Amino acid sequence: MLPTLRRSGVVSVETAEGEYEQDDGLKCKVLPLWAAQDVVGHSLNLPEKEYATLQRLFEAVMAPGWTHKNGSVTPAGLICWCWRRGRAGG
Repeated sequence: MLPTLRRSGVVSVETAEGEYEQDDGLKCKVLPLWAAQDVVGHSLNLPEKEYATLQRLFEAVMAPGWTHKNGSVTPAGLICWCWRRGRAGG
């Protein structure tokens, strides 16, 4: 998935490497949204509440799920949940 996102030119992706050189975290920017910040009248210049809603939508659909340092859990999004369920042994 990461190579496809990087090739798209629409999303920039930075990875944080884990102890064993695995991707341990991702920082993704949706470039059109990023470029529209502070551009008055731009249709993608969203108020903070709408950005938060959009982020929750992305997480609900695509997030892989993770456990936070404080022990709370963010569940996998619909696409990841369905993909995992469809796998052998999943």
